[in-house]
Amino acid sequence: MSYQAIVIGAGLSGAVMAERMASQLGWKVLVLEQRDHIGGNCFDEYDKHGVLIHRYGPHLFHTDSKEVWDYLSQFTEWLPYEHRVLSRIDGQLVPIPFNLTSIERCFPVDKAGAMIEALRTRFGDGARVPILELRKEQDPLLGELADFIYRKAFVNYTSKQWGVPPEQISPEVTARVPVVVSRDDRYFTDPWQAVPAAGYTAMFERMLAHPLIEVRLSTPMAQHVRLDWQQKRVLLDGVSFDGPLIYTGMLDHLLPAEGNYLPYRSLRFEHRHLAQEQFQPVTTVNYPNEEAFTRITEFKHFSGQVHPGTSIVYEYPCDYQPEQGLEPYYPLFTDAAKQHYQACRDELTLFPQLIALGRLAEYRYFDMDDAVNNALQQFDRFLKRQAVGSVSRPTLTALMTTYNTAPYVRATIDSVLAQSFTDFELVIVDDGSSDETVDVIRSYQDSRIRLYCREENKGVGYSLQEALQYVHSPYVIKVDSDDLSHSERFARQLEALQADTGLALVKCYIEAFAESDDADTTERLATRQRDYAAANLIDTESLISQNLPRWLCVEHTSYCARTDAILAVGYPDQRLCEDYSLFYRLNEQGYRIGCVKDTLVKVRVNRQSVTAQVNHERLLSWFTYVFNFKQARIMQLIGDAEGVAIYGSGGLARLMYQIFRQNNIAVLNFIEQSEKPPVHINGIDISVKALNNCLQQKIVVAAQPVRLEMIEQLTNLGLTEWRDFMVVA
Repeated sequence: MSYQAIVIGAGLSGAVMAERMASQLGWKVLVLEQRDHIGGNCFDEYDKHGVLIHRYGPHLFHTDSKEVWDYLSQFTEWLPYEHRVLSRIDGQLVPIPFNLTSIERCFPVDKAGAMIEALRTRFGDGARVPILELRKEQDPLLGELADFIYRKAFVNYTSKQWGVPPEQISPEVTARVPVVVSRDDRYFTDPWQAVPAAGYTAMFERMLAHPLIEVRLSTPMAQHVRLDWQQKRVLLDGVSFDGPLIYTGMLDHLLPAEGNYLPYRSLRFEHRHLAQEQFQPVTTVNYPNEEAFTRITEFKHFSGQVHPGTSIVYEYPCDYQPEQGLEPYYPLFTDAAKQHYQACRDELTLFPQLIALGRLAEYRYFDMDDAVNNALQQFDRFLKRQAVGSVSRPTLTALMTTYNTAPYVRATIDSVLAQSFTDFELVIVDDGSSDETVDVIRSYQDSRIRLYCREENKGVGYSLQEALQYVHSPYVIKVDSDDLSHSERFARQLEALQADTGLALVKCYIEAFAESDDADTTERLATRQRDYAAANLIDTESLISQNLPRWLCVEHTSYCARTDAILAVGYPDQRLCEDYSLFYRLNEQGYRIGCVKDTLVKVRVNRQSVTAQVNHERLLSWFTYVFNFKQARIMQLIGDAEGVAIYGSGGLARLMYQIFRQNNIAVLNFIEQSEKPPVHINGIDISVKALNNCLQQKIVVAAQPVRLEMIEQLTNLGLTEWRDFMVVA
């Protein structure tokens, strides 16, 4: 039997892809499942007592996506079900998330009433207030409430779930845990909440019932499929297979090296049947404090099944130990694990037909609806690749995203179409423009332009990652929608990459220009000219590699790169700092970055650009992103020290103070050349000490215009970069 696609795993992700390929493409699909059942961890079954249970713990379907709801509704009828959770706190059952009823059960009548009144006055009826926000309130009653919830309902539960001591859990991880200012006791608020009327397994049976799908249970991948690392091909029963291989298992298990596997947390389930009609008042009761287990689920609440007995399950979090028959449930997102996963992805790019899909293969946690949506999107991307598969592929793809740049985009496109090198395509993703940007682009008749439009604005990072889906050439070049490319730019940068096959990316010199002479634009133009002059000086591989960990010395609109390098690292879903994140990770992973030492891009300075609209909130977001991907270096710098000192006391330094404190890192003081009066932030006075009195401290630099001068100064004072100090911004 010949197959056009192979799917490894019959869980949600694998089942969706198999169904789509069979029903939409008319392909013969082979599904290999190592377990003795379909459905993955969603699998449900009748136990020996006749009660419908979930073998791998409770699975709750809820979604805000009509697309996901409509898709699954093809394969099941639904029983409306709204999940409710109680938590045993101080001997009584309390609704979770905490609501007004919870407060009344946990506090004396007078104090509970005062807390409820304070919540309503401060936030209004119906609000869902994160605990972290409550902890920042001046009202001591609200602070007491937040602290109570953290200690009694959250910290010990989380400690058991992740296997870490309570004192190692930062209060900041409660940022998304809400207090509900109402008596709404639903655990989820999504518009669609239900369980399959005949159970999850029956839904999967219908998804996989297509006559073009063949499912083989109790069949590990290795029985029929293997990766030939020497020939870089997929083998099915020893014969080369050219179709897509959708893999939903643990990605690192595909690599030839054994033993160095990605870390997970697991769960041990203890199923029991009781000779009583009901065990507890709701489906799930949490036990955050005294017991070794975290929760008990009673399954009859899902469907309202009538049965004289009841079946329950206890959940015990534990380390993942496959030799004990445990399953990998929750990825452990340590820096080392993320790097190891990325290394696996990099190695597997040798097999372009391999599609890593789902929770294990993508090393991510998905809710059920997210898993379905992710698989549907992956299928859509596959369809787009199929649609262009028969078209001759250009050498180079120019990437552009647009958002309300109608006044400038024509000049930008004209500069692209005027390139001396012509074997390229221009992929444009419009990010929900509300002006005439799309009309301007559509006015061109050049077949090299491929426009993809989205109604919703999702930001530059999201749009660029989407744009990468449409790239089918070995090289990509970035073009900002309001900048101008020299007519020789594509040729010069492509020539540099082709001349040195080890280079992953080349930047070029850039210059700023403006078409307005108003005071604001003139000031920003001068700032840009200064910044670009500094960036242009960083023009050798060694200088770029040395400076990227410090600051963004590669202008986004100036790069040309090998497509596989950009795909291997990818753009983060961020509205800001997506460029620095990309270049920083490329550098950290050892990709070589060079420079063409000619001015090939002119960067427009105007009031409409993203950088021109940066306010305090956006700056805080930008530096938060920077902190996140530099956090490993920051923690390595701090080591056993009690905290850090920030060199600088201006706006950037104060932003860094705020971010460090949000991440539970002590800031000891600010540093200037000489001692100055304390800086007042959020009711706290932070001292500003003279540099010479701080040379024994761990120092972080937050002063963009003079960062390089500060590095030179600190080095001349006998300090060592990365051991004694580092540049954060």
